[in-house]
Amino acid sequence: MYVTPITHAAWRDKPTFAALATDDKSIDPGIQHAMYKRSNTKVTEVKGSHVIFMSQPDAVAKVIVEAANNIKLTILQWATDKKSACVKSNADFAFGSFLILRNCG
Repeated sequence: MYVTPITHAAWRDKPTFAALATDDKSIDPGIQHAMYKRSNTKVTEVKGSHVIFMSQPDAVAKVIVEAANNIKLTILQWATDKKSACVKSNADFAFGSFLILRNCG
């Protein structure tokens, strides 16, 4: 079904965030912590079982908002750091697609 090989994992150079269910019986939290450590993920532990998006929606929403705010800051910092050519590109993230435009005046 999926035939295009992944040559570069996005988590290697993009910020990653996780809401980890502390009482998860489906995926051991220790295994999740190991995966998130490898990907340098900012982990927020949320007390609850496997479906914390249902049992703790406010806590999960806070993680999503924090990630979105971090991505906005990352994009703004990246655009500010580019001092040569004008930037006009699409950057795709889990939370949507942002159009980066910078005036080179």
